[in-house]
Amino acid sequence: MPEIKFDMGAAWNDGVALTRMHRPLVATLAGVFLFLPQLAVGLLGPGDPAIAPGATIDQIIAAFTAWANAMLPYLLVLTVISAFASQAILKLWLAPPGISVGEAMSTALTLLVTAVIASVLGTIAIYLGFLALIVPGLYLLGRLAFAQVAIADREIRNPIAALQASWDLTRGNGWRIVGFLFLIAIVIGILLLLAGMVIGGLVGLVLGSAAPVVLAVLEAAANSIIGVLMLAIYVAIYRQLSGVGREGIFA
Repeated sequence: MPEIKFDMGAAWNDGVALTRMHRPLVATLAGVFLFLPQLAVGLLGPGDPAIAPGATIDQIIAAFTAWANAMLPYLLVLTVISAFASQAILKLWLAPPGISVGEAMSTALTLLVTAVIASVLGTIAIYLGFLALIVPGLYLLGRLAFAQVAIADREIRNPIAALQASWDLTRGNGWRIVGFLFLIAIVIGILLLLAGMVIGGLVGLVLGSAAPVVLAVLEAAANSIIGVLMLAIYVAIYRQLSGVGREGIFA
């Protein structure tokens, strides 16, 4: 199969179009399995690291270490739940027309162990790459980002095979994909920063002591929406590099 060059514009357009498919069903899955768990962690979790004003570097490191240890159980639970939600949503988008939410969830459950292990292995590989002067981590991010989509599309049961499928799919396009994801991250980051400054200030001013709860709700909602959008973009890139074609990909 000839190498396919990644088209950023087509990926963005197709990803946005994909978010309109099965919108009520996807919104329900995202609400139950992405929004609610993140909201629960936001309200019941350890919160932000406790760093005192004027803290030394050692004290800051100690504070982040303590926070990471406290967050670990929550992160593990979120990883499993989000992997299930992602597989169900991906199945709705990738399966032939007519698939029900029940069928998507049932298939996602059978793929859950593979999805979680592939996610953990990919995260470890990318983390080690970032430790090795950052550049290898960025490259691995571009090459391994589509394991979850491959699992849902091909119903792969071997996590190593899923990572290999992503690696094969992105051959020759790793840096293009990294650049595209980096641009999206910058835009989303700027929007979140501006929204946080404006909305956070207004909520704190108007609601007072109730502000943390409202802000936790808004943060969980924003993270869920971004999560679904990124899933759609990953599917768009996956389909494009699989050679499906740009026109009518998600018709």
